[in-house]
Amino acid sequence: MRGALPEHFAVVGPAWLEFERALAAAGAVGEDTSEQLDSLRGRVSDATLDAAHRLRRQRNALFHDGTLIRDIAAWQSECSRVTADLRSSGSRAAGRRAAPSRPSAARGSPLARLALVLLVAAVAGLGVVAYAWFESAAMCSSSADRLECTFETATWLRTALAAIAALGIAIASFLTRRRR
Repeated sequence: MRGALPEHFAVVGPAWLEFERALAAAGAVGEDTSEQLDSLRGRVSDATLDAAHRLRRQRNALFHDGTLIRDIAAWQSECSRVTADLRSSGSRAAGRRAAPSRPSAARGSPLARLALVLLVAAVAGLGVVAYAWFESAAMCSSSADRLECTFETATWLRTALAAIAALGIAIASFLTRRRR
């Protein structure tokens, strides 16, 4: 039965690509396909959403676990039907309003925005420490612990790092709160 795996991939892969395109065209939003489908409640029939979730679970089992789909022809037919339903709901929604643009990963996920802010704050902090390191090089070159000497010599360094941390926290808080 495992010899059928390539055949299943060959059928499910292209059909799923069309499914995902129809999902995006319908205006779905969310981190994963399950959330995207749930975001269409009220715009797409419950029967279509139930079928889409069933297709999604079968596709995931195939791609992640190698579990074959019992009736691949029926799966393909149902996927085509659900894709057509999603496309028609997308064209109806486009008539009522412009489809929203998909947010980038950094804007879409609060966790991604938080990671970006922390990355920028960390790089800024390292830059400040590097500047202080080179500024105090003449005084600290003979010290056994040059980093400790740098912090003692550059009295402004702790304040600058605290300001960077406070600014990073404020920006992260603003970005994650704004999305709610």
